[in-house]
Amino acid sequence: MKTRIASMTVAALACVAAAHNHVTVDTASGAAGEKILVKAGYYPTETAFTISNGRLLKSGIKACYDLPETFVDGPLAGWFGGDEVLLTSDYFFLTGRLNGGEFQWEIAAIQPVIAASTRVSWGMFDEFGAFSVMAASDGGTRLARSFSTPAGDHNHDQAYGFESAGLYDVTFVAWDASGKFVDADPITIRFRAGEPCPADLDPDGMVEDADFVVFAGAYNTLDCADPAMPADCPADLNLDGFVDDADFVLFVSAYDVLLCP
Repeated sequence: MKTRIASMTVAALACVAAAHNHVTVDTASGAAGEKILVKAGYYPTETAFTISNGRLLKSGIKACYDLPETFVDGPLAGWFGGDEVLLTSDYFFLTGRLNGGEFQWEIAAIQPVIAASTRVSWGMFDEFGAFSVMAASDGGTRLARSFSTPAGDHNHDQAYGFESAGLYDVTFVAWDASGKFVDADPITIRFRAGEPCPADLDPDGMVEDADFVVFAGAYNTLDCADPAMPADCPADLNLDGFVDDADFVLFVSAYDVLLCP
């Protein structure tokens, strides 16, 4: 049995506040020879997620997913996360718009935003906590770099591991192993391997001017302990219920430190 150790789990500090969203495939009519389409925001509770210019967005900014936990033995070494973003086919299954496809998601490219290169593994945890690799970014064939999501296969226990801490843009391509449908256009999703970064307030994986605008708007105006306030108050960096000078000190220490932490 493999061992997972949570290094920090604070939902309010994650890159994407709403966990468990889906990116799925569609073939429009299901006719042979059509291009596979990649969709986000299909599920009613996930309408904040969109795809624009080949990039997954949440509320109009780059969706960025934290990998805050470490995997300490077995086939992975480094940082991992899972269930925040699921790459699947299942949501269009009942519409008949996956007619005859054997859909795969290929880890097509990794672009380090801040950090060196890394190896990405995509797989699943079983009920005992053991991780099995379904796809690896350094696989020698397209099939080895891909994991299967055939019609009706939702793969709810997906997990993904990055061997090195950093901020990475990972590009995926949905394709049909049966050869019936044409490959989808690439989609790029941002991941941050390492501890969550509370000062990334927008959140896009970096601490910069856009985050200062958010902080300044909350400074000395929010009582985060007020029951009327929203459940999360991200500018309250020291979690004392107020946005004040103490939080500003923490923000300044993180400002322009592009990799969090």
